[in-house]
Amino acid sequence: MLPREKRKDYRIQDILAIEYQVLSPGEYEAEKARLENQPSGVRSLKDRYANFLPEGLEGEGWRAEDPDVVRGLLKLIISLNEKVDLILSHLEGKGEVSIYRRPPQEVSLSASGVGFCSSEYIPAETYVKVRMLLPQTPQILITTLGKVVRVTTKQIGEVKKFEVGILFLDIHEDDQEAIIKHIFTRQRDILRSRAKI
Repeated sequence: MLPREKRKDYRIQDILAIEYQVLSPGEYEAEKARLENQPSGVRSLKDRYANFLPEGLEGEGWRAEDPDVVRGLLKLIISLNEKVDLILSHLEGKGEVSIYRRPPQEVSLSASGVGFCSSEYIPAETYVKVRMLLPQTPQILITTLGKVVRVTTKQIGEVKKFEVGILFLDIHEDDQEAIIKHIFTRQRDILRSRAKI
């Protein structure tokens, strides 16, 4: 296994829902304290589905030798549950645009930071709060605090965009591990799809 520090440097191009909020230094300190006291995205997910299935994968009617079938059904049920929650949220007419309704966008993702295009110029050294959904089932909502370390201008036709690079300063360790796992899973999937061609 690669050392933890090396694993943090692996980066992939991916598509996921992401949103950010610019923070003043005072807001950053307040958000840092809030982040330390709230559960990670991974912990929230585990808590949400903690009582979803009896101990192990041996519920009534399941055979122990069918764990892949059970995992597949669990993913399907969790996915349906997330979609029902999204529909209910939409029907309730909640005013804020939920990250679950944001269109995914192209990002450059590593466990130590993220890069993406923004229509807004964000100066280097600016603190930001970033929320992103890892595109898997079930989706993991990761919240992190970071600092803009790179901004470049990109012209797309008539539209000026800004490529923003953010270094994560504060992130729960298990969320960082979830990003690393996602990156290696995506890399494996890409290699498999190339091998089929």
